[in-house]
Amino acid sequence: GAIQAAKSAGKTIFIVGFDGTADADKAVKDGTLAATIAQQPDQMGKIAIDTAQKIIKGEAVEAKIPVDLKVVTK
Repeated sequence: GAIQAAKSAGKTIFIVGFDGTADADKAVKDGTLAATIAQQPDQMGKIAIDTAQKIIKGEAVEAKIPVDLKVVTK
């Protein structure tokens, strides 16, 4: 939607999306979208399982566990 609005307004705007969807990847490849941020759900799942195992064992875990994001550009 942001890309269409910028085109309709005749503006050149550096647009970056979030979620790294297949549509966003395609838009980055064709130059319509400057970049997208991928959340890396595979890493999120692995960290979740590792954290659950620690909790089951009675080990302490961090209240917040960040997962690296991946910037996808052309």
